[in-house]
Amino acid sequence: MYSSVDHTAISELTQTLQKLSLREKPNPLLVQPKMAVQSLKGQTPIRQVQLTSFKGLNDNFLPDRIKLHITEAEVSKHIVDLQMNVTFSEDFDKDIGFVLYDNDQFFQSKSFKPSLDTKRRVISANLQENSGIDQVQFAVTPSADSTMSLNDFACVFWSYDKQDWITDGCTKNKSPSGHVVCSCKKLKNANFAILMAFDINYQYSEALHWISITGCALSVVGLSVTALYQIITRKSRGGTPTLLVVNICLSMTVFYLLFIFGINNPVQHVNGTKMSGENIVPESDHHKYSDQGPCTAFTALLQYFLLLTFTWNTLYGINVFLLFKNSVSGTPPWFPQVAMAVGWGLPAVIVGISLGSTYRVEEPLGYRQEEL
Repeated sequence: MYSSVDHTAISELTQTLQKLSLREKPNPLLVQPKMAVQSLKGQTPIRQVQLTSFKGLNDNFLPDRIKLHITEAEVSKHIVDLQMNVTFSEDFDKDIGFVLYDNDQFFQSKSFKPSLDTKRRVISANLQENSGIDQVQFAVTPSADSTMSLNDFACVFWSYDKQDWITDGCTKNKSPSGHVVCSCKKLKNANFAILMAFDINYQYSEALHWISITGCALSVVGLSVTALYQIITRKSRGGTPTLLVVNICLSMTVFYLLFIFGINNPVQHVNGTKMSGENIVPESDHHKYSDQGPCTAFTALLQYFLLLTFTWNTLYGINVFLLFKNSVSGTPPWFPQVAMAVGWGLPAVIVGISLGSTYRVEEPLGYRQEEL
C-alpha cells in the first residue's frame, strides 16, 4: 500500500500526527484499531508522565486499555505490551502528546530489512516546549509467537534527515522477565521503536522422527538384500543390468544412512545467551549465523546421492530401451563405461553448480536449512 507513496508525503503525515497529539481540542484521546493519539494538557506542574497500552480484541488498540499516569502512586511498576516513561529535570506544565503506531509501515528503513511476520510497534513522544527533559524510557513486549525467541534488539528513533532508524543517545537493557527496555536522552518530538532479531525454534513430532528412522532403516536392509541377491545371481542376467541395479541400491543406501546419522544439525544455537551489549541496528528481524559444523557437507552429500539415485534409475530405463531396440545384439558394449561416467559424474556437476551459485559461508541458508 505504501511502496508507491512518496517518502516526503509519509514524513509529513507522521509529523502532522505529532502536531495532532498536541492539539487544543478538549478530547485528549483518539483511538483507531492500528493507531492511537493521546494528549496530556499541561495544567499542573509534573516531573514525569507514563503511557501504558494493553492489547485489545484482535490485537487492536482500545480506548479503555490506553492509560496516562502522572504521579508516583499511579505509575505502573509492571511492563505491559507498550509503555513509555518521560521524566523531567524540572517542573513541566506544558502539553505532552503521544502517537502509537501498531506497526512501522510509515517508517520504511533502508538498513533494517524484515523477513519474518513480526510486529514492530512505534511510539512517538512530543512536547509543546522542550523544558528540561531528562530521559525517555520505553518498553515493548516481543510480539513473536512460541516458534521464535529473541536473539538481539536495538533501541532506535526515526531520523527525518536520514529517513532511517538511528541509535544516537539511546541505550538498551533486558529485564529478568524477558521484556526489552530502552532509554533515550534529550530527544524532543521523536518516534521511537525497538528493532528485534529473532531465532526460529524448530519443533517436530517425536513420532514422525521415529517413523522416519524406522522406515529408513528397513529400506537399508531391503536395499542391502537386493544388492547382494543381484551380485550372487549376476550370471543369469548379464553384467550391465546388475551394475545398474547395484548402483541404484548403493546410492539409495548411502542416502538413507546419511539421513539417519546426519539429518539433525549438531550445532545448536543457545538463543539470547550472547545478546550484544552494543546498541546496533540489526540487518533483519531473522538472525542469521555463519556456517558452523558439518551441516552443509551432509546437505551436499544428501543432494548428491539422491541425484545419483535418479540418474541410475534413468540409466536403467535407457538400458531397457536399448535392449528392446537391439533385441539381437543387446546393449552396446560401450554403454557400461558411459553409464559409470554419467551416473557418478553428472550429479557431482549439478551439486557443484548448486553450491557455487547459492552457498556463502556468511549465509549458508541460501543452500540449506538451519534446523536440518
